[in-house]
Amino acid sequence: MPTPTYSFPYPAPGDPPNGPVQLEELALAVEEEVARIDNELAGDSWQALTGGGGSGWDYTENAYRKRAGVVTVQIDTQRSGGDTSPGNVVFGTLPSGYRPSRTIFGTVMNQQNGVPHLFQVETDGTVTGIQVQADTNERIRGLINFPV
Repeated sequence: MPTPTYSFPYPAPGDPPNGPVQLEELALAVEEEVARIDNELAGDSWQALTGGGGSGWDYTENAYRKRAGVVTVQIDTQRSGGDTSPGNVVFGTLPSGYRPSRTIFGTVMNQQNGVPHLFQVETDGTVTGIQVQADTNERIRGLINFPV
């Protein structure tokens, strides 16, 4: 007979006793369920966040992943061009399956001058820094998590 939640096998009252076989069946069923949970918790490996827009920015360190139904977006963008005035910067676009059901807001920070900037992740997957300003070689970094 199986348990109602995980379908782990166990002997019914009328089954002939066979401890080694019954314990093996139980151990294999438990191992299969633990492996499934491990895989879900391990999640995806980091993927490059592509589709960054605007010249003079290095987007190669922007990344995302999903673990146990939670997406993490890592912004790590460096200004490779000249100094900028405040403006919106598209850091990249998340693929389907990694997008929030509503617009999510977070903060990034200019690592050289300590100035925080707002960014948003839209339902179409666009990740945009709001009124971001950076001088040459300054780096913008931040991290946000949200359920999907």
